[in-house]
Amino acid sequence: MNLGSERMAFHLQGHAKESRLVRVLLPITIEGPIRSPKPGVEAGQAIAQGGVAAAPGALVNPLAAVLPFVDPGLADDANCAGLIGQARAEGVPVGR
Repeated sequence: MNLGSERMAFHLQGHAKESRLVRVLLPITIEGPIRSPKPGVEAGQAIAQGGVAAAPGALVNPLAAVLPFVDPGLADDANCAGLIGQARAEGVPVGR
């Protein structure tokens, strides 16, 4: 975020905490002026994921095409209390 030019560029990527049979890698973007941001998606990773799925599906077994879309859900939980405590220690106004 650039407050001088009043523009932003955010990239949001989720991480599953539980197993998912089908998960498409599709990060969300928010870009543009602060007063009128433009939401979007980055399709590049999803296209690559589809390409990786096509090869085993064509060469080995059609069920193998599902493997690139399986997510084991190994993301860690965030230590929310610790992050809030750190923010307070740094003087950030934190609500209850």
